[in-house]
Amino acid sequence: MTTALDSVLAPVAAKFINQFGTTVRYTSKTLSAYNTTTGTVDQTIKNLELKAIIDSVRSRASNTGQTEVTKRLTMAASSFSVAPTEGDTVVLNKVTYIVDAVESNYSGDDVATYELNLRR
Repeated sequence: MTTALDSVLAPVAAKFINQFGTTVRYTSKTLSAYNTTTGTVDQTIKNLELKAIIDSVRSRASNTGQTEVTKRLTMAASSFSVAPTEGDTVVLNKVTYIVDAVESNYSGDDVATYELNLRR
């Protein structure tokens, strides 16, 4: 059930992110239908241009010796028709990152923002 906080805080978060955020290209891959002929599940790919606040950037060496770059983005929940999920991709400054984890921040009963952990 939507509360009074939801009607106030979620729009404020969306306005802040849209005004001060960086534009990213978000690609969502959702399972759409089971193909009985091939026995596979079809995917629907949806590309969106969204605004995000970059919260932190970390760089560290991985087990392979390569540099692993991770970022944390905050995005307005109202930007998404379907919640973001692990495995989706984000392109930021021509670099593609994979959504590694999604955390929901609530303004009451509804989600106001999502925090996405990205890895390269």
